[in-house]
Amino acid sequence: MLHVSGLIFLTNAIHALSKRLYLYTVLFLFLSTTTFILHRYDLYDTLMYWIDQIGVIAVVALGSWYCWNAHWTVQIFSITTVAIIGYLYIKEQEEYPNDSWADNHALIHLISSIGHHGLIFSSIWL
Repeated sequence: MLHVSGLIFLTNAIHALSKRLYLYTVLFLFLSTTTFILHRYDLYDTLMYWIDQIGVIAVVALGSWYCWNAHWTVQIFSITTVAIIGYLYIKEQEEYPNDSWADNHALIHLISSIGHHGLIFSSIWL
């Protein structure tokens, strides 16, 4: 079921497209695809994991740039979102053996999607 949670990033792609943020749109489509494939077929020990990581890093990098250039209220929202994701990621690494971390990781997908929606919404200030 974890692979389905990765599809939440399609909402970011649609939202970014509606704001004419084409690079963000392409990156979210890429991330949705790689995340779905990675989690659906359990390809964590393969090249697919690293391809997915490229998508994650690209989205985070562009999101960071948007955050840097956003209104201060959006910056606070973004920093809070990153802190929550960081906490969940650390908790996931420490407490969940094997595949029992899936629900927590799905929550990471959801919260990061919401954070990026905030950045996309704030693009009126860019």
